[in-house]
Amino acid sequence: MDEPGEIQSTFPTPPAHYVRYTSSNLQLLSQLKTKLGSDAPSYHPASDDLPYPDVQAIRQQHNLLSDARGVPDWDLLELQPPRVDWIVEEGGYSTFGEQWSIPERQPTVEEIGVRQLYPADPNVDRRPYLQQLLHTLLHNHFEMLGALLEAPPIPTQADPEPTPAWLRLTEWTEIAGVNMIMAVNDLRSLQARATLEGMMETQVRNRRDDARAINERCDAIEAMLGKLKDQSLEYKTLLEGESDYTLIEKQPTKTSTDVPIVSQNDLMEWAEDVKPASK
Repeated sequence: MDEPGEIQSTFPTPPAHYVRYTSSNLQLLSQLKTKLGSDAPSYHPASDDLPYPDVQAIRQQHNLLSDARGVPDWDLLELQPPRVDWIVEEGGYSTFGEQWSIPERQPTVEEIGVRQLYPADPNVDRRPYLQQLLHTLLHNHFEMLGALLEAPPIPTQADPEPTPAWLRLTEWTEIAGVNMIMAVNDLRSLQARATLEGMMETQVRNRRDDARAINERCDAIEAMLGKLKDQSLEYKTLLEGESDYTLIEKQPTKTSTDVPIVSQNDLMEWAEDVKPASK
């Protein structure tokens, strides 16, 4: 039974060349450049004109580093970084089998090999042409539905290999789609600016709403504090009024007669005195 394949990343793995950048190899490279002196090239890329690996350079490397240990069987000069000035002079570089230009430039529709359906002038507004391209794509889609239901064309002497309608619509849809994608890519800067403006307007609006909510809450708190203050003043006035009324009730009242106050004991003694004697 075959073992399941290894799950690989979406991005390509780095070349195995990076494992050669060890401390010992870099020290050997420094020693080699010192012994080569002015004859040491600043960069030694693999060229189509020279055989790879360069056996003569590797043999010279072993002769110069005969007193060192761990000299590899490949050219140490490959560890040198590429010359940036050469890349700028050549106008690009290649990596992972693809060529990249410096400075990076977006190819035009004609450079891709497709007919351009909108003006190449960047100052022309692309929005009307984008609407026309969208209508073209929708129209081709509806026509494609009908073309797929038609019978294949019959060859004739005048046209031994007739082109079916669906193939013509497919090619035209591809051309319109490429033009639409390229036109939209030209508007990326405007889209980024509009998105940034929208984000800033949203932030300002949210801050204004937050400030308005805080002000409303502050007004509500001030009104509540005012009511509490009024209630406390009313309660204080009520307490002061009750205290005055209590003092008035506690004041002694003056009698209108000079009759002395008789206690209960005095009253009982008087009753015994006036009690008639029993017969």
